[in-house]
Amino acid sequence: DYLNGKMIFTRDNATGTITNNSTLSAQEKGFIALLSPTVVNNGVIRATMGSVSLAGGDKIELSLDSTGLKTIIVEPSTIKTLIDNKALVEANGGMIYMGAKEAQALLDGAMNIKNSGSLQANSMNDLLGIITLDGHGIEVSGTVQALGGEVYVGNKNVEKTLVTQSAILSGDFVETSGKSLKVEDGVTIAA
Repeated sequence: DYLNGKMIFTRDNATGTITNNSTLSAQEKGFIALLSPTVVNNGVIRATMGSVSLAGGDKIELSLDSTGLKTIIVEPSTIKTLIDNKALVEANGGMIYMGAKEAQALLDGAMNIKNSGSLQANSMNDLLGIITLDGHGIEVSGTVQALGGEVYVGNKNVEKTLVTQSAILSGDFVETSGKSLKVEDGVTIAA
C-alpha cells in the first residue's frame, strides 16, 4: 500500500531485522519509522518536534497530518517480534512509539519491547512530548524521559511489564501498567 501513496505497511511473510548502528536524523517536524518484526537500535535516532516509531506487526498503519505523525495502529504479528533500544532515541517536542504485538498463540512470557538505552521526548515550544511503550512484554532498564510531557509504559492489555532497578522514568505524567507489573526497588520515577 505504501507504493500506492498510503502509509500502510504489511509484513507479507517477511522475517527480517532492522539494526541501526549509526545516526538517523529527520528534518524538524519530520518522522522516522523503523518497521520490522525485529528492530534494534544501537545508534542515535533524532526527530526534533517530530516522531520516531519503532514497531513490529503483520500490518502497521501510520496516520499523518500537517503537524506530522498522529497515530500508529499495529496489528498482531503471526511471528515473534522484538523492538529493542540500546542507545538513544530523541524526539523533543514530539512523540516516540515503541510497539509490537503478537498473536495470542505466540505469547510465551518473553519480553518483546526492551529499553536499556535512553528515550527522550521532552516538551518544548508548547509542544507536548509523549513516549509510549506497548507490547505483550515490556522491560525497561534505561531512561524514559518526557520532561513537561507524558510517559506510558504498558497498558491494561500488556501481559507483563518489568521496570528494573536501574530504570529512570520522568515526565509530568508517568503511567506504568500491565496485567502483571513489577517495579523493582531502586527505580527512579519522577512525575
